[in-house]
Amino acid sequence: MAKLKIVFSLLLVATMAFISQSAIAGKVIKGGPLKGDGMQEPKEARLDSKREKAPWIHSWYIPEPYMNNGGFGPSAPIDHIDEATKGKLTQPELSTIEGLLSTQDIKLDFAKKHAMKGAKGAWKCATFEPAAGNGRNMSSRYGMADESNFDTWQIIVIQAPEDMKAIISPAQDDHAQIWINGQKWHNDSKWTGSPIEVDFDIEVDLVAGG
Repeated sequence: MAKLKIVFSLLLVATMAFISQSAIAGKVIKGGPLKGDGMQEPKEARLDSKREKAPWIHSWYIPEPYMNNGGFGPSAPIDHIDEATKGKLTQPELSTIEGLLSTQDIKLDFAKKHAMKGAKGAWKCATFEPAAGNGRNMSSRYGMADESNFDTWQIIVIQAPEDMKAIISPAQDDHAQIWINGQKWHNDSKWTGSPIEVDFDIEVDLVAGG
C-alpha cells in the first residue's frame, strides 16, 4: 500500500463514514477537539472493525496532491496548504465555509519537485468506491499509477439541521488528520488495514448549517 498522508477537511483513506451510536463496534473517543499542536495520537485500543455495509462517503472535493513528501512522518506536521498559497489559506481554514469558497480564486502552487506532472493548482470533485480495485489506491483519482509518499486533501460539506454531535469513522493509509470547522479532531499515523476498516470512532461537534 502507498505510504502517504491524508488530510480530511470536513465542514463539518481512504474513506469516511458517519454512523449511528447503535452501529459502533467499540468505545467512542470523546473530549475533542485536539489540543496544542494536534499531533497527539489516540490512546484507545484499535477497533480493527471491518464495516462493509457502513454508509461510506464516496465523493470528495480535492486539490492536486503534494508529491515526494519525504514520508508521512516528516510531512504530517507541515501545513502545505499554507506554504502553497503563501499564507492565503491554511489547512484549518480549508475546513470552514469561508476557506472552501476561497478555493474558487486561490490555487495551490507547490514547488516543482512536489507538483504532480501537468499540475495547474486546480481543485476538482472525485468519486470512488472504497472496496473497488482503484478505490483502494489514493493516486488513482489523479489518473496516476500506485504512488507513494504524497499528501492529499479531501473535503466534504455536511448539512447539519442543528448544533449536534456526530460520530466519524475514518479508514486511511497511512496518516490521517481531520479538521472540522477550523478545529482538529483526529490524528492517526497508522494504516487501518483496509478502505473499509475502522480503528477509531470519534465524537465530533457539528454546527447548524453547512
